[in-house]
Amino acid sequence: MKTNLSNGVLLYTPDTKGQYPLVVIFGGMAYATPTWMAKQLNTTYFDKAILLIIPYTGDYKTTIKEATAKIKQFGYKTLGQSMMGFSAGAYDAQQNFNKNFYFVGLIDPSLNINYLSIII
Repeated sequence: MKTNLSNGVLLYTPDTKGQYPLVVIFGGMAYATPTWMAKQLNTTYFDKAILLIIPYTGDYKTTIKEATAKIKQFGYKTLGQSMMGFSAGAYDAQQNFNKNFYFVGLIDPSLNINYLSIII
């Protein structure tokens, strides 16, 4: 199920209620909007995880609060979190890095030198 959250954020929940990993994806500039990012994903991901796709200009902390409330409202539970950033979205992934994430991926990233010394 696709849900539009504030500021162009897209939340996708599987058809079957239950516990799923939360995958946060930051898009990039121009064409790499949340809608475009969703179209790049293999369709099996939509059944195996809760997907939160955020524009690169989005605020992670505000968005995760809104998304968590919706996820709970819809009757789902999350099992950990992963984060990915495409192009300019890599800045957001770097800025919000947490060593407790299951996976952090940077795809064709723009990098911020201030975050290159992160130690896992």
